[in-house]
Amino acid sequence: MNSIINIKSVSETHQMLGLAKPRHPLVSVFNNDCINMDFAGTCYSSELYIISMKEGVTGKMSYGRSSYDFEEGTMVFMSPGQVMTPAEAESTEDSGDYQGWTLIFHPDLIRKSQLGRKIGQYTFFSYDVNEALHLSEDEKQTLNELVDKIRKEINQNVDRHTQHLIAGNIELLLDYCTRYYDRQFYTRTNASEDIVSAFEHLLIQYYNQDK
Repeated sequence: MNSIINIKSVSETHQMLGLAKPRHPLVSVFNNDCINMDFAGTCYSSELYIISMKEGVTGKMSYGRSSYDFEEGTMVFMSPGQVMTPAEAESTEDSGDYQGWTLIFHPDLIRKSQLGRKIGQYTFFSYDVNEALHLSEDEKQTLNELVDKIRKEINQNVDRHTQHLIAGNIELLLDYCTRYYDRQFYTRTNASEDIVSAFEHLLIQYYNQDK
């Protein structure tokens, strides 16, 4: 079994990925094409929350004891203490052109905020979820705009409003993700129900023919 790399801070994450020092000690947003490390086959855990929009790569990753499916243009979520193993190269369609972004933040960022009190309600951080969030172009644009606001707050001078505004925008981003996840599974549930209804209709026709 591979050893597990434990990531403890935003600064340590930047160092491991070959990025410049973070502008804020508790939160960072970076483009996925800036990552200079191959994670394939490596088990790692983090003491951070990680939200990532994936572009340019499809496949699976091990998340806890489950397999997490993701496709191009999707999002994955990871909470502190969980173990993730990215897919091996041979099982992943990899264009080598990584796009999208990754948002990471330490629990201390939201500890005294409303988000800190409700973060456990976002079930897509759980091991029980084994499917990434699939986004439409409009949905991606909405989330990208929120991430841009977070990025601007990180990059400007810190004042007494900074942490509150960053936490507020992260909360709004997660609320939109909740809506999109509900849409994704609601649509699929309706499709499944349509199939079951059609099958029941065929059974009724069959029995009514006294065959």
